[in-house]
Amino acid sequence: MEYVINTSTNKEIFFHASKNGIDGTPNPHHNDSKKKRDFGDGFYLGSKERQTIALVNSSPDAKLYKYKIPNDLLNSENTLFLTKQDWMYFVLYNRGYLEPIKHTAFYQYYAHIADNKDYIVGPIADDVFSTCMQNFVKGIITDYMFMQLIDCYSYGTQIVAKTQDACDNLVPYSFKNLTATDRMNALETRKLNRHQQEIDYEERRAKLLLERKGKYISELFSDIEKGIIPTPISDFKQEMLKNIKFPETIKEHDENEEEIIQF
Repeated sequence: MEYVINTSTNKEIFFHASKNGIDGTPNPHHNDSKKKRDFGDGFYLGSKERQTIALVNSSPDAKLYKYKIPNDLLNSENTLFLTKQDWMYFVLYNRGYLEPIKHTAFYQYYAHIADNKDYIVGPIADDVFSTCMQNFVKGIITDYMFMQLIDCYSYGTQIVAKTQDACDNLVPYSFKNLTATDRMNALETRKLNRHQQEIDYEERRAKLLLERKGKYISELFSDIEKGIIPTPISDFKQEMLKNIKFPETIKEHDENEEEIIQF
């Protein structure tokens, strides 16, 4: 059987870290309900081992699981492969930042973009992305600056199994109890990477501010309210947005939920 290649390692292995271990088979719903996740509920696999471990570094009972993903599991019918702009807005939706425009077709598009999908594939939104996102939603940077800034960093990839069948088809490879050294090394790597990324981020942001390009989130929301769709969105998607009609089945977000991702 052929398996999906992890381009971060050039091997067939993807990683899942758990604070207390997995009881039985992976489950898309065994998540901490207080956490908002990039792609919503699901079983998350990351492409970078230390990045994955760092997310559970505070738990003494943490475990690391390795999985293989058969090539034939992921296809255009059952898998949502997120482009950069769809990724950005989908993460904003899942973290609750599109709520002011929830009555619009634009919001409903992202609320339902993953309907009937077994898997979602897209970048991992790490610490620097979170800083960038906060700057965007607070009106400090424009959408153009947001796009330019997130282009500057090499994120890992995450593959999320959204259904129980999707989880059941993953192939377990190995697991281990994470030692204090494992967790500390991952944390130190994360701190070093974050420090350098923050320096780079501020330098790039200062340069982009001088260009004065793009629109702030309040301007984007105002446009969306008027039916003006942010670019670049394809003509096909614009046509979908013009005619889209969905039932009122949108799940409310709790504003008090902590805004971090967790495998």
